[in-house]
Amino acid sequence: MADMGNSGARIGIKVVLFCILVIEVGSTFQLQNVKMSTAKEWSEKISMKLNTSSMGESMGFSNFIEVQYNKAESYITFEKNNGVELVKEMATQLEKMLGKKMAALKDLVNAAEIAVRDHKWREDMRIGDVQYWDAKNHSQLNDILSYNERFLQSINESVSTVHIPVEIYNGNIDILNGLKVVQ
Repeated sequence: MADMGNSGARIGIKVVLFCILVIEVGSTFQLQNVKMSTAKEWSEKISMKLNTSSMGESMGFSNFIEVQYNKAESYITFEKNNGVELVKEMATQLEKMLGKKMAALKDLVNAAEIAVRDHKWREDMRIGDVQYWDAKNHSQLNDILSYNERFLQSINESVSTVHIPVEIYNGNIDILNGLKVVQ
């Protein structure tokens, strides 16, 4: 009889592996010309085979899950949580985090407003009058970038680049004055 339990576990594992295979293959290949009614019929047949087997209920998939759960219960503990308290705690933590981000954003807005207020508009500004890191000029950026494990790519934490879309002339007086403001 002990062999029946092992056999049931093997069938359960095979069924789980089969389901994973079906999901993986199904996401890779498109089944063409399969009607919804045919797919539903397949699903119902698989469901029936999972819930019962020709050797009796002891090898059914639902029973296998129950047996595995009972085995795990000996080394896994379950405790009841107070949902209201969890939500309150999460809300408090989220409020703190967002509060810090809002304060930082307000500081940035204030600094930007001061920079705009103090900027003297120049109609005669030319491309060479403003120094900035052009995001499209990769050869210019290679000198300032270093690989970062967190982002899994090369970055620079002390300077920002500016991306001016291709369809906008980077020598436009509005662009140059805008770049000078944030320099």
